[in-house]
Amino acid sequence: MKVCSYICIFFSYFKFINATPERIWLIRHCDKTKIKSNDCCSKIGYERSKNWHVYFNELFDKNNIVKIYTSNFNEKRICVKNLNANPNSNCQKSQRMFLTASLMKEQMKLSNLNTNINLDYCIGDVKKLLKSVTNNIVITDAIIVWEHKEIIDIIRSFEIPIKKWKNKYNNIYDIVFMIDLNTKELFFDCFDYNIHRSICSNKADTWLNNFHKIRYYYERENLKNIHILSTSIKKPSVYLIVLFSIFLYSLFCFCIYFLIKKIITNRRRREYVLIT
Repeated sequence: MKVCSYICIFFSYFKFINATPERIWLIRHCDKTKIKSNDCCSKIGYERSKNWHVYFNELFDKNNIVKIYTSNFNEKRICVKNLNANPNSNCQKSQRMFLTASLMKEQMKLSNLNTNINLDYCIGDVKKLLKSVTNNIVITDAIIVWEHKEIIDIIRSFEIPIKKWKNKYNNIYDIVFMIDLNTKELFFDCFDYNIHRSICSNKADTWLNNFHKIRYYYERENLKNIHILSTSIKKPSVYLIVLFSIFLYSLFCFCIYFLIKKIITNRRRREYVLIT
């Protein structure tokens, strides 16, 4: 009996040590400034970074154990004061990934959020980064804030056939990718930080038309936290716009007709002759 118990414990432990997170979330660093030599975020980039927490706070609950990963940088001067940083001389100068992750983490209200951001890796260390993420048996979700071209490399490392991030998509900073590590499927979404809604541009939808939205994943897995995804702003259809235009035009024509008829009637009344 004891032998059977030991065997069960052994296999349970073996399964545990081979566990991986359930999901990997990928977002791009903050928007750049117009000055190429500036390694900080633009004004819009800072605002976007400060609002990413709204998206993730709506998606995660007490069952999610979250860890944030991002790239370190090699600049001594930090763009934003009071942020804990230990620059790495082997990394790139850009601080945008670090800034995005740090500003997002400050606002995230999760009881199971791992307090320290992982800054062990730099741009070019994708293989090492993914090994660290997938071997983390403690977490359920890993949020990776990274550079856009290497985000595609990360996705492709799971043999997911995604199109490359072309130059015409360079101004897209609001995309969220999510990889289901159980099925190796990719899902995506976009977050408008101005209105706190999940809504993608036509350009993003066209680029990623082979993949489902993250909302589909939450519904399929019967996960409840899809409030922000279910309140997306829907653009009015072309048919509604046409019908409304026809209605306005008809109303205008009716008003003109009624006005002209009234004028003609008044003129005729003036021409009446009183017979005695």
